[in-house]
Amino acid sequence: MKMTFSYLALLGLFLFSCTKSKPTNPFHEVVQIKEDKLSLVFSHNINGETHPCGCRHFPLGGLPQVAGKLHELKTTGSVILLDTGDMLFPSPNLPPTMKDSFTFGAENLAVGMDLIGLNYAVPGDQDLALGTPFLKKLLEKSKFQYLVMNFANEAELPHKKLVIIEKGEHKFFMTGIVDPDILPPKFQGLFTTPSTALKAFMPELQKAGYSKDNKKHRFILLSHSGMPNDQKLVKDFPFIDWVLGAHTQSFTKIPYEEKTTKLAQVLSRNHYLGSIEVDFSGDKTKDAWVLHEIRDELKDKLRPNAFSTFIDEHKEKVKVIQIQEQSQMANHTKGQVTKKATANSCVECHEPQVEFWSQTPHSIAYATLINANEDKNLTCIGCHSLGFSEVDGFAFPDELIHIDKEKYKITKTDKMKYSKKRESEEAKLKEIKKTYWQEVGRAFKGIDSIRELPKKKVQKLSKAWLKRDEKAGVTHNFANVQCMNCHQLHNEHPFSISSEITPQAKVENMKEKCLNCHVPDQSPEWYDVQENGKPGAPKHDLVKKKMDMLACPKNES
Repeated sequence: MKMTFSYLALLGLFLFSCTKSKPTNPFHEVVQIKEDKLSLVFSHNINGETHPCGCRHFPLGGLPQVAGKLHELKTTGSVILLDTGDMLFPSPNLPPTMKDSFTFGAENLAVGMDLIGLNYAVPGDQDLALGTPFLKKLLEKSKFQYLVMNFANEAELPHKKLVIIEKGEHKFFMTGIVDPDILPPKFQGLFTTPSTALKAFMPELQKAGYSKDNKKHRFILLSHSGMPNDQKLVKDFPFIDWVLGAHTQSFTKIPYEEKTTKLAQVLSRNHYLGSIEVDFSGDKTKDAWVLHEIRDELKDKLRPNAFSTFIDEHKEKVKVIQIQEQSQMANHTKGQVTKKATANSCVECHEPQVEFWSQTPHSIAYATLINANEDKNLTCIGCHSLGFSEVDGFAFPDELIHIDKEKYKITKTDKMKYSKKRESEEAKLKEIKKTYWQEVGRAFKGIDSIRELPKKKVQKLSKAWLKRDEKAGVTHNFANVQCMNCHQLHNEHPFSISSEITPQAKVENMKEKCLNCHVPDQSPEWYDVQENGKPGAPKHDLVKKKMDMLACPKNES
């Protein structure tokens, strides 16, 4: 572990090889650029994601991939890495049952971003989920700095108000703002209004040497305000050259222009990085905007890529915390509630349908999480299982399978091993479940992509899983996408007839269920792309085609 972090620390220093000098104002920083090429690279709305979840057909994002891209850029010039907010957490409100794992995730993401070469960041509403005391402790361990000029109280967080990047006569004056109007009420008092703050900041900016008439000067604003607020702001401050924004995730493939000001945002979760490729010819209008799609193969640009090990270690630590969190959850499914019907209960009467289902990736979908080491991640499980967070389903991964206790009666040997009967029952079932999941893991070891397996291989794995359930005495297995993920079942089935709905209504219900999991982030190819780059409406013809591919054979009358 120490060797990994030592290597990463060296890598972080390598990615930022510029020279800093100390100005007289402690809230200012001057950076000297040596190379003839400068890339101002920025991200935002990373939302706590260190790596792709593993569901996407063509994954984007991830620290190893970003490290590869930055390494590639660094070979041709200087790189300064910026983030404009919502880096640490997926939401400004964290569920209490997942607070510990999200907190660790945020802390470790900060370590990763620090080592990858992050230089300056702006705090967003999601970064404030645990308040400024959490951020203060985070900054004590980090090399990156917050860049904000509109704190109401400058002692609230350690920060810089102005960074001046210099290359000969070229100077880039960079500051950051947060619009309090987009924050939860309890945090709005931390910041002053951006327009008021910018007016008050102008004398300080000019004293630092900035002149809006100097063609070799640029004023760059890092903003966590949202695109509409940024558009209003630059009308009052037209001398701003660039606004690198966040919050609204207004994906600008080509920067929005307001007279001579350019405003840019990129997609979330490090799926894209944006960069200003600086022109040193003397004409700042020639500065180029480049979008970098962070594809999976970029990780190979850096060899060895120590961030791959970093992610493996991150997953293992998060998993331990998730197991601890889930062990403390109240089991809301206890009692006499009838469990949701799982696939093994459908085989007897619907053999052709189950036979067809067993050939589809849905039937072994949970294995994707096992192979990605995300099988304890509650943000992923719902789309790879049946009945998650439902009263007749399961609440957390330990409840994924229910075992017939009668099959495993306590023996004399068990009683000798454990002091109390209840303890022996629970401990024995725990051991059985552990062995069960180890067997499942071995069955899928070495498989990179579930969806790319041939039908016969999928069916072989699926049927083996059903047989494993039977052998282990599993009465309900909620893993994988099953019959009841799509269909509805009357409580008295098959001895009652549920109310009929029209075929069209049935199709619409099914489509809605498909789109609940195949959201734009996981299945972008299912959606149109709007002019602003954001996902639009579902491609209904494509969705219908996908549904037809997975439609079970009809029951014969």
